[in-house]
Amino acid sequence: MLGTAETIADVPFDRVRALLTSAGAPTLLGVSGRTTGLTIGVEPEQSMLWVHGGYWYQGEDLFIAQGPHDSDRTQVVYRIRNISGQPDLLIRLWQRSILKGQQHQLEQYAAELAQRL
Repeated sequence: MLGTAETIADVPFDRVRALLTSAGAPTLLGVSGRTTGLTIGVEPEQSMLWVHGGYWYQGEDLFIAQGPHDSDRTQVVYRIRNISGQPDLLIRLWQRSILKGQQHQLEQYAAELAQRL
């Protein structure tokens, strides 16, 4: 694991859960129409989807129901994994700007999620 970020999206979890399918994942990720070069996978039982991009990268989004009714909002946990087989330290140095900005990018993603759904 190279990095983890977490935030809360003001989107009901049920709306997110409905898109945890192969067909819905590009919409949920915000990459509809731009999936060339990406491999997208969905694990609905874990409320997770993942993306492989390039040779080193796997991004994982986990979605967790939040709120008093357990579905008012959605916690989003984003994880970056090194899948290249190269040492993590090498990837951390090479991709430090991406890793440094992941919390900001996740907060921006969560803020735009309601508009996309």
